[in-house]
Amino acid sequence: MSDDAIRDLARQAGIAVDWQDATGAPHQVSIGSLRHLLGALDLPCATTDDLRESAERLQHGLADAPLIVTMVDTPTRLHGVALGTTAELLLEDGTRRTLTLGSDHGSAAHR
Repeated sequence: MSDDAIRDLARQAGIAVDWQDATGAPHQVSIGSLRHLLGALDLPCATTDDLRESAERLQHGLADAPLIVTMVDTPTRLHGVALGTTAELLLEDGTRRTLTLGSDHGSAAHR
């Protein structure tokens, strides 16, 4: 299993694997961080079999609901999502909250 395979899976899952700092210098997200992010998305990548199965799940739309990143106090529009749909909010500190998506201009209210 190679680091490139983990980066490829992360890209397929919509995770950016490269970034630039404030000075414009390019960087890559560490493999350890990518493993944790993929694990949090229920896309295991510890073995070659894990990578293959996770990639297949993504290709066939069998992975969990999409990851959406947003900022506090910023409305987040969710196009194509039915009102009343429940979602899970995972905060930076690991706290999880259940949300019911509402009609307040695409925002969600937690319960």
